[in-house]
Amino acid sequence: MKLAISNLVSCAKIDDVPYQVVDSGLSIVERNLRNLIKQLEENSGSDWILRKSVNDIGEENGRRLIEKSCLMLNYIRELDKKYNFEQNLESRRWRLLTDLSEIWTVLNELTPEQLRGYGTMTRGDDKLLTDRINKILTLCNEMRNILSGQA
Repeated sequence: MKLAISNLVSCAKIDDVPYQVVDSGLSIVERNLRNLIKQLEENSGSDWILRKSVNDIGEENGRRLIEKSCLMLNYIRELDKKYNFEQNLESRRWRLLTDLSEIWTVLNELTPEQLRGYGTMTRGDDKLLTDRINKILTLCNEMRNILSGQA
């Protein structure tokens, strides 16, 4: 719950709606800045199955980007001190459920039926893709059930 929004409005002279928009927007900016810093602090890239991230920024540029990101976070901190923004709690379960929902949506768009508009596939590829997508969707649903307390 917002910390005495009425006190905040009289103190900082900002209406409820703009306050909520600024609070929400700065929350997104902070999350992205922290992700940016985390990525820059990793010296090596990631080597996943379908994607390889390489560090192509350079140490000096990385350091400068981290400094500027930290400066941006300091400006957000100053605004927070002035307006007493609420520190929103983000449930890890909610975050994971959101990620799983996005996974589920993308997987459903990768079925052979959905891909027919892009061209044809061999029957073997169609069967293999359908089998693997269905297996991944089943696991995705099982994970969602675990997080929802249904398993």
